[in-house]
This record gives sequence, C-alpha cells and structure tokens, in this order.
Amino acid sequence: MSIQESTVEPTVPELQSPSAYAHIVLRAIAFIVDELVLVPFAALGYILISQGTAGYITGGVSVFAYGQAMAFYNRCVLMGETGQSWGKLLTGTKLISIRTGEPLGVGRTIVRDMCHAADFVLVVGSFFPIFDGRRQSLADKIAGSVVINVRRKSAADKHAA
Repeated sequence: MSIQESTVEPTVPELQSPSAYAHIVLRAIAFIVDELVLVPFAALGYILISQGTAGYITGGVSVFAYGQAMAFYNRCVLMGETGQSWGKLLTGTKLISIRTGEPLGVGRTIVRDMCHAADFVLVVGSFFPIFDGRRQSLADKIAGSVVINVRRKSAADKHAA
C-alpha cells in the first residue's frame, strides 16, 4: 500500500461526487465517540489501581484491558467488517475502500488505525481532510480508504425501488 495507490480515480460510481465524502466535523465527532468508549474503563481502572493492593491492581488492569479490547473491536474489527464503528454509525458515515466501495477488512483497518499515529505526530496529517478533494487523512491515503456519508433512503425512495 502506498500513498500513490489512493491518487487514482475511484472506480466506484458513487464516489464521483464530492458530496459523497464525509465532512471533517462528522469524522471528528465519530472519532470522539469511539474514544469515549475508553473513558469509563480507564477511570474505573485508575481508581482500582490507585488503591494500591494487589487485588485492586489486578482488577484495575483487567478493567483497563477490557476497555482496550472493546475499543479494538469497535475501531478495527467492527469497522473493518462493516465499515462503521459506533461513532460512524452515530454520524451516518462509513469507511470504505476507494477502489471497491466495500469495507476495508480487519487487517487494512488495523494498518489505517496505526497510521493515524503518524497523523497526530505530524499534526498536518489530521488536517488533510480539510484541503483534500476526497477529504482523506494521511492514514486514508496510505490505506486506500475514504469515509463517505451514508444516506438513508426515505420511505418514498424505498417504495419506488
């Protein structure tokens, strides 16, 4: 996978319109929701660990590890298989391959998630969606992915189809 891989024109017809790509605000809200999953587990884990006894420390580490496992499931497994994490489901956005229009799969989603570290370290990578025509972050360019708006069909649209 390379950055050049995502510079080709999308082969999925729905991606020809600029309005197909999710706005950075929706992407940010989805990210915040996904990260908020960790807060209760981190807080409870910290409280337990701060008690200082072996039983509490073990319990705190276990709670924190469970939270990490849930976050991994949400951001890598669920999003890799369906294209939507809990945050993306809430905001009506979806992560797909720019070439196929299908979800990336777990492996590429893990790579994309790890590449977000480069986005944050370089700072500028997180702002790519503001200036990019496809609203791709640096991680999206590396993974060959885009985040799109998922439009829900109205009852009239469903009935006409």
